[in-house]
Amino acid sequence: MGLAWHAAARELFESSEPLLVVSARSFAHPGATHLEDIAAARATAHGSYRGIVWRVRAALEPGLALLKPLLLPGAALLLVVEGGRPEALLRSLLGRPAWPSCELEDACEALLLKGLSEPRLVAASKAGFAAAANNPTQRSTLDAFFEQPPH
Repeated sequence: MGLAWHAAARELFESSEPLLVVSARSFAHPGATHLEDIAAARATAHGSYRGIVWRVRAALEPGLALLKPLLLPGAALLLVVEGGRPEALLRSLLGRPAWPSCELEDACEALLLKGLSEPRLVAASKAGFAAAANNPTQRSTLDAFFEQPPH
């Protein structure tokens, strides 16, 4: 996937400040807060971001559960999922756990189950994809009824 998702992210978040960027040091945006990994999001204040970019390096569902409360209503969340990266091979050689794999269908399903709307593919290549979804401005009755309990 490389940096192919950067253009889609810049377009999606061109007027979004503040922006939270997780595990994606290479993405520069004015006023962005950068976190090394998803675990650092636990200490972040809730409900203050107009957009989030997450380069997925951890399990999807728990990560989304941490990030969704950080989004303002109407804000977008961009997932960047890469597979077969050299870093993944290096991690396995060093005895570290591999990054979880994720398909586009799994990512869209997880976004919907966490109450985000309009999941869509914004960039794709042989090495991965980037999918975006919005935090609804109003929560629908159906979403409230079918909300998944936290794991």
